[in-house]
Amino acid sequence: LISVAIVRIWQVTPFAVLIFLARLLSLPVEPYEAARVDGASKWETFRYLTLPFLYKYIILVVLFLSVDAMREFGTIYTMTRGGPGRATEVSSMYAYNLGFKILKMGQTYAMTHVILLLTVGIAVFILSFWKRLED
Repeated sequence: LISVAIVRIWQVTPFAVLIFLARLLSLPVEPYEAARVDGASKWETFRYLTLPFLYKYIILVVLFLSVDAMREFGTIYTMTRGGPGRATEVSSMYAYNLGFKILKMGQTYAMTHVILLLTVGIAVFILSFWKRLED
């Protein structure tokens, strides 16, 4: 399980870093100059300027990575095939085993729709934070 987590972190970190780097490079300079003139410390500058500028992008990265985690199959199947035992079996792998090994297509169909509805629910929940930031 730890090896799968390490591989997933290795896979998704560049995506998050690129999103944050793009936003950090496009931040306006004037508020930082004003904070420096007013005597703000580096921590205060980060907390009151940088972090609010990054809120939307943090939510965006969380949304993308949450949806990506819900559909994760390939890495886990390639590394562990769900084992040892069922230690790394995720919902998509369970649906795969149910459909193609046990041949219960009706249950597989229902399971994949539950996964879809859960993913959409998570996305709507995360996007509600985005909407709150715009208001």
